[in-house]
Amino acid sequence: MAVANVIGDTFIINKAMSEERAESLTRAAAVASYNHVGVVDHVAKWGTLKDNVLKNTLSMCLSVGEIARKAKEAGKNYAEDVAEFLEGKVMFKGKISNVDWEDRDGFTFGNMEIQGHGSYKGDNLKVWFQNENIISWKNGEIFITVPDSINIVDDKNNMPLLNPFGEKGMEVTVFAIRAFEEWRSERGLEVFGPKFFGYDIPYRKMEDII
Repeated sequence: MAVANVIGDTFIINKAMSEERAESLTRAAAVASYNHVGVVDHVAKWGTLKDNVLKNTLSMCLSVGEIARKAKEAGKNYAEDVAEFLEGKVMFKGKISNVDWEDRDGFTFGNMEIQGHGSYKGDNLKVWFQNENIISWKNGEIFITVPDSINIVDDKNNMPLLNPFGEKGMEVTVFAIRAFEEWRSERGLEVFGPKFFGYDIPYRKMEDII
């Protein structure tokens, strides 16, 4: 595992007690490096990787990029097209009313609140993030959660809105993408479900909600 920062420090971790320990060491390096490091890890031959990664993910990413590029070239918000391609749904549209966040232990924690407009007028959406968008509430009720993916688009620039760069007054489109079935399994939910992040709530599939 190779780690480097903008200052010019480099680290190589040859062995770690566990995956979790390796991540802790890397996050400690990030905290000491203005909260940012570059990491290359799990280098392996294709013969090993092909049986240990989800199938067709690279091809999927290529297709998503192409769909988004063509939508933008046509002057269209790409959220609808990407959501449709990935069996997802646009889940909210509105204007950011509040954002609060902090860097802690190598993670960015925060909340984003969005007031609906158009067909969502009168509704509100809250998203809690820990680097990624993890849990959402619509009108105070649990809405879409991990492992399904919550994605936010900055409507003005027609670009992904990365945490924590949301600002009050920004108009955004929020869309959800269904997780691979492997992540919806019992083991998948153990490592990336709501309870992993400390929320004692049951996971509900996004297609059962929207």
